[in-house]
Amino acid sequence: MANGLYKSLPRGKINKKELCRLIRKTAEHTFCTGVFSLLKKSVALFVAGIAFTVILAYIMHRMGLLINIFDIKNKLSNPENTVINNTSEAEEETEEDFTILDADDDSVPLTTQSGDTVQFSDSDIVKLTQMFEVPYLYTESFENANGVPIAVACHAAVWQAQQKAPGETDFSQGVITVYLFKYFGGTVPDFKESCNTVENTPITYDENAKTFHIVFCESAATHSIEIKKIEDLGNNNYYKVTAEVAAENASGCPYTVLTAVIQKNRLDTDLGFSIKAMQWK
Repeated sequence: MANGLYKSLPRGKINKKELCRLIRKTAEHTFCTGVFSLLKKSVALFVAGIAFTVILAYIMHRMGLLINIFDIKNKLSNPENTVINNTSEAEEETEEDFTILDADDDSVPLTTQSGDTVQFSDSDIVKLTQMFEVPYLYTESFENANGVPIAVACHAAVWQAQQKAPGETDFSQGVITVYLFKYFGGTVPDFKESCNTVENTPITYDENAKTFHIVFCESAATHSIEIKKIEDLGNNNYYKVTAEVAAENASGCPYTVLTAVIQKNRLDTDLGFSIKAMQWK
């Protein structure tokens, strides 16, 4: 969107107030289009019989992406009557700030892709580190197109359950489903049917009671990570994270490097990110 908007403007000196007006108008149109798309998808999920809690989690996740549009207004909240030099260099520097993509065109990048190096806040680094240090998260690697491995989802589910309700062992189907949706930014197909088949699984599902049961807590650290680089992969707020990995507490973790793709969700103040792909090496 930003690229097309800039190309539609005349070269040379541009009044900043006019630029703000054009960007705001385009952002409002994009937001309305995204909300309409979200409503259509939500209705389709309901008709398909998807659980209400999953639909609610989907709506929250997508609204987090749409709300990025309003960052444009925040960045230009005080459009003084100054000028901007709209050269090709300026376009390159500002395009990142104004890139908005409709959710229907969302495409998760591969861990092999690269982008411009960016800096995250200390609080974001802490959150990401905690998410990547979930015990035994390194059980399997995966790209987004292949889906989240059930074993990996088991450890992520237990970690979130312990974070939210320490000491509790039984959780409703909907609660665990929402936890996984927030952590991975999408549903984990067949999780309740497959978690019981995972070797030494820390969580099981009781079909009769419609509840998940934490078999054992995973409180001891199995590995630690130190984030070394974050790259902006564009699209819908995707970033590539490269980190060093070290085994902890004689866990036997064999990996030394983690490469992951994450997605930032500004609406979710709990995790704030979802993990879309991980490669442990």
